[in-house]
Amino acid sequence: MTIFIVGLGLMGSSYAERLSQKGHTVYGFDSDLKVLEKAINDKLINNDSRIEKLKLSDLIILAVYPSKIVDFIINYQKLFKKGSLITDISGTKENMLNKVEDILREDVSYLSHHPMAGRAKRGYESKDSSMFKGNNFLIVKNKNTLRYNIEILKRIADDLGFKKTHILTSDEHDKNIAYTSQLTHIIATALMCGNEKILNETTGDSFRDLTRIANINEDLWTELFLSNKKNLIDSIEQFEKKIKLYKDLLITKDSNQLKKELIKARKLRVKFENNK
Repeated sequence: MTIFIVGLGLMGSSYAERLSQKGHTVYGFDSDLKVLEKAINDKLINNDSRIEKLKLSDLIILAVYPSKIVDFIINYQKLFKKGSLITDISGTKENMLNKVEDILREDVSYLSHHPMAGRAKRGYESKDSSMFKGNNFLIVKNKNTLRYNIEILKRIADDLGFKKTHILTSDEHDKNIAYTSQLTHIIATALMCGNEKILNETTGDSFRDLTRIANINEDLWTELFLSNKKNLIDSIEQFEKKIKLYKDLLITKDSNQLKKELIKARKLRVKFENNK
């Protein structure tokens, strides 16, 4: 398959590396010409990578910030090959998908996805094509989704090394991600900033594990948080209720109920681990 990847940061370059290894013809584009040159020299992308190669590409992967996706389509869709499939890796979907459907040419298809993998780093130099192995790959369908296009993205997921592929609506995706991804980043950053004075004195593995993702790309995550504001606030409020429950159990010294909550959490964690 001929693939064009727009954006060669951490995710885009990792996609390019793995998909090239799997035998696809991969072209790429990045606004940073030094990054583009490195990707060519490292043989992640074809050495004739130019934006005009969009005309040859069966699949176009937009690995850029959500706010840049619509602008790129507006500016460059005249170059899209008829019958090609456009996809993106954006962390939030509903608002962006509605905008894309309003502007996209009728002779090309669009099907979004979300790779549930990453690193607490950013940029081309942090690329790691092994990070996809064993993780979830979410396909976000819309009203015009074709089964054929789902199969294309499933093939890409397999080539990248993902273990499971799940198909969701944009509404389901954004609600779920608010809790399982965005809330966890909020918690990690709050832990880091909650008591700065003790960070180097009494921290151990548990604190390091919980706050790994606080090494955050502030530009990207500010955009993701705000674009999914309602769902994220709902998730924060849901979490606040559980924290309040633990606080109340401590105040009342209710050891029996506290043990029940801890047992429930342990069993859910074991079940979660076994289902991976």
